[in-house]
Order: sequence, then structure tokens, then C-alpha cells
Amino acid sequence: MSYYRIKSIVLWNQIAARTIRAIIGLAVVWTSTVSAQPFPQTSLQCAVPAELETRIKVENIILMGEVHGTAEAPAAFGTAACRALALGRSVSVGLELYGNEAEVLRSYLASNGGQPASALLLRSSFWTREFQDGRSSYAIFQLIERLRLLAQKNPNLNVFVLEGDAVVNSGTASSTRDEVMATKVRAERARRPAALILTLSGNVHNRIKVMSSSSGGSIPPLSMGVLLADLSPRAVSLRRSEGTFWACAPKCGVHGDPVQEKSLVDHNQMYRRLAEQALYTDEWILGPSTVSSPAIHIAAERLSNEATP
Repeated sequence: MSYYRIKSIVLWNQIAARTIRAIIGLAVVWTSTVSAQPFPQTSLQCAVPAELETRIKVENIILMGEVHGTAEAPAAFGTAACRALALGRSVSVGLELYGNEAEVLRSYLASNGGQPASALLLRSSFWTREFQDGRSSYAIFQLIERLRLLAQKNPNLNVFVLEGDAVVNSGTASSTRDEVMATKVRAERARRPAALILTLSGNVHNRIKVMSSSSGGSIPPLSMGVLLADLSPRAVSLRRSEGTFWACAPKCGVHGDPVQEKSLVDHNQMYRRLAEQALYTDEWILGPSTVSSPAIHIAAERLSNEATP
């Protein structure tokens, strides 16, 4: 077991021993060493661009793809799920989490969101793994919390995981991962044929066209979106115009440049359909991005701040 893994477990054992609810953004605001974290994700407000609302009303599958490690993309995705429920649709949300996270995720969604439940969720292998990319950001945790709140009021919401188990996933090629994701979506479609399936993944996985590399090969050989072509999914690219994000490229950390001045343009309304030959069917430009660092980093910073006299 790596030092990083042991340190992560120790940190979460410390959290579990304390009678605080600091992990939930509704109760307390944490600060990060790399950036202040915005917390719009727990809001139940759910206004979306008109074009997206039209999609939500009539489509069966909408695959949303993000650049991992921002606060804005998971928040926008949560808003889309919220809007779909408000419009009376049954919704199945698919998240890019490991298959062996499904049980602890279900437990958290059925909980009251208290500190013991959040500590149990975030002690799992997905959140404490050594390779801390943007999939395990604090914004993703906040999205899960928002889904928990929505599920309390909407029994027609189901949340499922897209990935295979962590042990298998760590050694599989991207094409195999996408095959697993597509299989998970098909299974959910068969189980809930009337539901709108909304998935959030990296923007490589939700493409509906094969993209070629400079050497002539495809990236990946077949994406989840391509594998689901017979189900006619919509593929939405959640785009950032500028700003920062957390990624491992190759070193894990903050990438991009801080935004000097906020644009006055309402980027939330910059939603459009794309040309038929595009990699995606739609594009939602969210404007400048704000880095969302790994959830365990923020927890560690919180503990450090509490220990400081």
C-alpha cells in the first residue's frame, strides 16, 4: 500500500472521529491551497438554455463530456439533471465512477448526507487512489451531494456508475473502458426504457464520431458514444472558454491560466447544435473555468486549518 494511500486513509479516519459536517458544502465552506472553491452545485435551481431544455424533453440519451477538474462542468450537469426532473421526466444519471463504488454510492444517496456517510464514501478506493485526476474532484463530490438532495424529492431519479471495477479498470485499455461504459448505458436503458439517461464523462468518451490521431489511428478505437450509435444519443461537449482545471498531464496539478477579468457575456446561454460532421451533436460553452482540486486535498486542508491555533 502506497504512502499516499495510507495518508489518505488516516486523514479520513480523523474526519470520521470528529463531530463535524465539514465535508458538505451546505454546512461549511472549505478552502483549498490552490484555489477558492465555488459551491453552486448544491443549489436546487435548475434553469438551462432553451435549446438544451428542448433536448431534455424529447431525447432518450444525452451524453455530456467535460474537461475533468473544473467546478463549472459538474455544476452544469447537475443543473441539467435537475431540469429534467422538474419537467417530469424519469432520469437515470451515469457517472464516471468505478463499478465497485456502486454500493457505497447507493448508501450515500440514501443517507442524510451527514459526516459519517460522506466520510465512508470518500474513504473508498476511487477517492483515495494515488492517481488523483479530475474525476475525483470536490466538484464531483458536490454533484453527488446535489443528486442526493434531488433524489430525496424525486423518486424517479436513479444514479448508476459507468466504469468497471477498479482492479480491472486500472489495467484496461481505453477502448475496453468505453465498451464497459456502453454496456452499462444499454443495461440502464433496458431496465428503465422511459427514462432519460444523462451521463457525465470525460469528453473523449461521449464523442459520436471517431477522431483520428496524427499517425492515422483512432482515439480511442471506439468511444462510448460511437458504440451507442444505434440508440441515437445526443453528445454534448461541456466547453470551457479559458481558466484553470485539475488534470494529470502528465503531472497531476492545476493547469491553464487564472482568468483576469470575468466576461460580461452570459455563457450559460451559449448552447448550440453542431454540424453533422462534428465529434459532438451539441456544445454548451460554460465560460471561464475554475479549478476544482481533489476532494481529499480539500479535506486535508480543512484538517490542517483546524489544527492551526
